[in-house]
Amino acid sequence: MNADVTISELQRDALQEVMNISMGQAANALAQLIDIRVILSIPKITMTTPEGLHNLYSPESPHFFARQSFMGDLRGEVISIISQDGCAQLGESMQYDQPMTANSYDELVLELTNILAGACLKGMVEQMSTRLHLAAPALFNPQLQPRPDYNWQHSLTLEICFSIENASFNSRVVICLDEESILVLKTRLDTLLN
Repeated sequence: MNADVTISELQRDALQEVMNISMGQAANALAQLIDIRVILSIPKITMTTPEGLHNLYSPESPHFFARQSFMGDLRGEVISIISQDGCAQLGESMQYDQPMTANSYDELVLELTNILAGACLKGMVEQMSTRLHLAAPALFNPQLQPRPDYNWQHSLTLEICFSIENASFNSRVVICLDEESILVLKTRLDTLLN
């Protein structure tokens, strides 16, 4: 791994604090919408390779997948991995007609992706004084898509798990930053630390 993209322990701690605040905002946005407590994991910050990123797409139970790219001072992609279990219950809390159709499940996944990814990135951007444009989310099925030929060797992933109290629903939001963005992020973290 190129030493330039390695994150120090101090930078990792600062990033984890930034992500804790951002994730709290995302959980609060969802909790206000559904009036149910949302539980967060501690953000998991790792460097990954294209192979490691591909392994995210192999959860043990059925899930929906959505991706949302972003650009600006930081560039990358947010991947939402949303359990199929509990989606109907969540849809009911969010006033979706019951029983839910395939189209309403798609709408729910896209809405959740917008809420969680948008709030996470907004909180991160505000704390680090960066500019960002978030594209519209899109559904995808990793099993039906050819494996992409990535033009990077390492990516920084920020992974957060959301679950809902007394429900089988859970979701993982993974923010992936490319190598150039890691360098920008390190500079912003150093500014926060000074």
